[in-house]
Amino acid sequence: MDGIMLQFKKIGIEDKEFLSAKLDKLNCWLFNYSYVVLFLYRNSVNFEYALYEDFVIVKTCIHGKNRFMFPFGEGDIKSALDEVRKYAFSKGDSCIFMQFCENKVDLMLEWGDNVVRSDHYYYDFYPARNEYEYIYLAENLASLEGHFLKPKRNQINYFTSHFNWSEEAIDKDNIAEVMAFNEVWNVEKQIPAESMLNSENMALNEAFQHYFELPLKGLVLRIDGKIVAFSIGCQLNKDTFFVLFEKANSDYKGAYTMINRQFVRSLGGQYKYINRADDAGVEGLRKAKLSYMPECLQKVHYFELYRRPSNVKDEGF
Repeated sequence: MDGIMLQFKKIGIEDKEFLSAKLDKLNCWLFNYSYVVLFLYRNSVNFEYALYEDFVIVKTCIHGKNRFMFPFGEGDIKSALDEVRKYAFSKGDSCIFMQFCENKVDLMLEWGDNVVRSDHYYYDFYPARNEYEYIYLAENLASLEGHFLKPKRNQINYFTSHFNWSEEAIDKDNIAEVMAFNEVWNVEKQIPAESMLNSENMALNEAFQHYFELPLKGLVLRIDGKIVAFSIGCQLNKDTFFVLFEKANSDYKGAYTMINRQFVRSLGGQYKYINRADDAGVEGLRKAKLSYMPECLQKVHYFELYRRPSNVKDEGF
């Protein structure tokens, strides 16, 4: 492939088997390393991919700036990283790797050190706390046992004692009703076009459209036959399930806590861990996610490579 620039294409439904097989081997906890996530958010955050030898290279473009995920595949990973570097600097003034798995940090830094020594570059490497992902033990979310989760149990008790509730899996018979509930929820929230929730809603609409083509699972809560909450997710790796979307009518006290617990229970103990995404730096969301006592926060790192300014001497870098 000497002399041939990376050729990126939009991720499509036809790529499901190929990309899923590649990502399954990676077995990463981070939700962007999921075919379902890449496909659902391909339009709202501009996910595309290119092939280099046996590697898949995924990029996104946010605010006009390319960002790359860690290449996944088999072979000479440093050669793949070099190829990304060449492409990035042909399009802009930096090369940004975003959100890579913790076990790739040493390799990323080793490659960066080699690049800096051999050419006129420098780099920044830093954690992105707002993008740390909350990982929970599934059994803890299903039972809500323990002193610190007593407030959650109180909400569940209120919900079950005050409302005539039922639950059911999302299927062909009720998905239109779920979509209608979501539309009402969006109108009531008056979501700004530039907000994170708007991007999430674009992905959710894709999930509704392709629900039965993708490996998605979902649950609905009803009160007196009326939908008051739903949750949708997918398998992230062999022992982890990722909750993609969750919405509830907050007029019904305990609805969010209830759909959270019941959705995990509906998985039947198939997964050890539940990934409930990041908090995006939103204080209220961070407090809510921490209140469920995560098993850990999966760290997320960024690596940004820059050309060294021409008026700066090599010494000291």
